[in-house]
Amino acid sequence: MKKKHKILIVEDETIIAMELSHRLTRIGYDVVAAVTSGKEAIKETVELLPDLILMDIHINGSLDGIETARIINSAQDIPIIYLTAFSDDKTLERAKLTEPYGFLIKPFEERELETTIEVALYKRTVGLRQRENELWLDATLKNINDGIITTDIDGEINFTNNAAIEILSASREDVLGQTVKNVFRVLDYESKNELENPVLMLMGSSPEEIKNKEMILQRLDSSSIIIEATTSVIKNEYGAISGAVLVFRDISVKKNADELLRKSEERYRAVVEQSTDGIILFEIDTMKVIKSNLAYQKISCYSEEELLHLTAFDLMINNGNKNGDSFNKAVKFRNTSIGEKKARRKDGSFIDVEVTISLISYLDREVICVIVRDISEKKKIEKIIRESEQTYRTLFESMTQGIIYQDKEGNIISANPAAFRILGLSMDGMISQLSIDPKWRNIHKSNNEFKGEEHPSITALRTGQKVTDVHIKIFSPKEKVHKWILLDVIPEFREGDSEPYRIFTTFSDITEQKNLLDELEKSQESLKEINATKDKFFSIVAHDLKAPFQGLLGFSNILAENTDDLTNEEVKRISTNIHKATKSLYQLIDHLLNWSRLQANRMECVLEKLLLHEVVIFAINIVSPNAMGKSVTIENTVSEDVSVQTDERMLSSICENLLSNAIKFSQRGGIITISSKFVDDFAEVCVRDNGVGINKDDMDKLFKIEYSHTSKGTEGEAGTGLGLILCHEMVNKLGGKIWVESEIGKGSSFYFTLPKA
Repeated sequence: MKKKHKILIVEDETIIAMELSHRLTRIGYDVVAAVTSGKEAIKETVELLPDLILMDIHINGSLDGIETARIINSAQDIPIIYLTAFSDDKTLERAKLTEPYGFLIKPFEERELETTIEVALYKRTVGLRQRENELWLDATLKNINDGIITTDIDGEINFTNNAAIEILSASREDVLGQTVKNVFRVLDYESKNELENPVLMLMGSSPEEIKNKEMILQRLDSSSIIIEATTSVIKNEYGAISGAVLVFRDISVKKNADELLRKSEERYRAVVEQSTDGIILFEIDTMKVIKSNLAYQKISCYSEEELLHLTAFDLMINNGNKNGDSFNKAVKFRNTSIGEKKARRKDGSFIDVEVTISLISYLDREVICVIVRDISEKKKIEKIIRESEQTYRTLFESMTQGIIYQDKEGNIISANPAAFRILGLSMDGMISQLSIDPKWRNIHKSNNEFKGEEHPSITALRTGQKVTDVHIKIFSPKEKVHKWILLDVIPEFREGDSEPYRIFTTFSDITEQKNLLDELEKSQESLKEINATKDKFFSIVAHDLKAPFQGLLGFSNILAENTDDLTNEEVKRISTNIHKATKSLYQLIDHLLNWSRLQANRMECVLEKLLLHEVVIFAINIVSPNAMGKSVTIENTVSEDVSVQTDERMLSSICENLLSNAIKFSQRGGIITISSKFVDDFAEVCVRDNGVGINKDDMDKLFKIEYSHTSKGTEGEAGTGLGLILCHEMVNKLGGKIWVESEIGKGSSFYFTLPKA
């Protein structure tokens, strides 16, 4: 049954209104009311919502028909046909401004009335359909994430959507009316060379479309992004080019993700495909599908007809929440909701999608608009990144090398367990601290403290250069010791920045290696010193050996060549000199052998408990002939109960050498005293004479092999220069010390210590 259209009559002549109502009813229309004034017409229009209004231009009241029509049109879109008996130009011009659907000049025929009404209603239906399409297009353009720009034949921009404005980083005023060449400046993605504007390329050329071309967009704020663009020509109804449309999207995130994956995991090849957003509209009450675009149909694998029989609950799963929660919130709070969900496809499978849910106006009613983006690839990428981050975290936590991250101010923002362990600090004691904090006691390899600006981390931040192979001495509060670390500092930069935004420091505990190296260096220095000493000593020994050998050779040569001419007295004198030279040579060789045994640790040392008094008596008996020859008295004041832990042969040799040395430098009738006392755990022995004494400069040379200092005695006695050196070596080997105190003209006192028994 044909729907009856509702018509409102506005006519101040009652007879004409009744006749008009009768005609319309007979034709098949539903006359909902007939009023005589503009105010009544406005009131009835709001209450009755007619499909069409027949409006007399000249009606009663302050509002004429044209003014009444203007007020109605400002609130509602209802077709109006004017009735008038007058058709003057001024009235017609006023009436045109209200965009009426027709004019009927009184009197009119019934056929003319019906035709005018049917045309008006048809135009109304066509207008509604056109508006529906416009609303659908408007909703699509407003909510789609792709930027869209259209131009005329000259490349002047006449339309742009919100996404394009955002991608261009501009205002609408900066874009509309400008030539596309000035607004859309692009570079080739691979070569970075400037490209001819794609819109201008198509004008007058054979290709009518450039699809999915990747390029670099130089935005109006001087920044640049990577985009994917498709450019097509627009043709008029005659097939001639009238303009172009440019569709583009920001793919910087995708490109950056590709680069990140390539660097962090070379074995993974992540391909992030650009997906087109799907758009679908639902009724608020029933959640039935009203409209869907081709992109959503591809995502869901449903046809447009199949989707019209489904609801939001059939297509979306709200991860763990009740179905419809996100939609209900969008309706209740009238805000935009963005989130991740699972979308059901026609084959029953599910894909991860990102949805944006909002309310929009569509065909004079509110509907739910859902924009769907396939993020399956994004989820895969996130999984790969999480796995990569987990690998990095495991490596970071398990490394034996210390790792520290610092911000551009030098504050520590992150460190691994090895760093805490090596530095002996807790997390609280390190995080947010400066590496130049005085409590860290950072010390140069040269043992000087680092100044703030000299610290490797500050140097790297200041210069932006790597700092490598730096040795630092730090104090560990936990272990209460100093440690040596070897560190490298690497500055890190954000793309396009010339100053580092943070630094990455790695370091190793090299304390053990450093100590071993120091010991090795000391050993090398000691070895060099010993070798130099031996070289000098051997040159001295060679000189000292040469003299007695020359004496022996000289005296023996005289005897050999002049035996018959020499008197007995001369032969006796020469023989005595040969004996003295031989004795001196023997003593020197004996000392050399003992010194070499000590140096090679081949001299046997047998520690035992001995009475010091008895060993001293034995040594005195050995040197007594020399003492008696110079009338020197030796007094032994060592207590008979003094026991020492020592080697008998070495102790006897020490006492013998010191007594011989004292006799050598004593005047005739001199006195030598041997005494002892206990000092802590040692017995201190003193051999004191009242002889000539020793110069202070010579005292420092007595016990050093490199000097081999020797002087003739008070009666010309010669020495080897090795006796005191042997005493020094033997006392050290026995665990004691030896030193001398002397004053010229008053004598000398030689002290040495031995461990108590």
